[in-house]
Amino acid sequence: MKSIQGKLPCLILLDYNLPEMSGAEILAKLKEMPQFDSTVKVVWSTSNSPVYKKKCMELGAYSYIVKPTGIAGIRAIAKQLIDICIGGA
Repeated sequence: MKSIQGKLPCLILLDYNLPEMSGAEILAKLKEMPQFDSTVKVVWSTSNSPVYKKKCMELGAYSYIVKPTGIAGIRAIAKQLIDICIGGA
């Protein structure tokens, strides 16, 4: 098995509502870490708030996705995320 030490992820998927800090707060922290500048950051949430979306996009999110209610929507999002990693953002 190859070592992944020193490798960065192709994508960081953040839930907006986390117990300790919001996805927006994590994006702000990541913005201070230049090693993550080229890593795609996607936020997903149950909220369709334009305020949350705008804030996340301003903080460097590639996309803000509202969580789907059905399996077909989850599959479509999973495919989009895989395509981002395979093809780059």
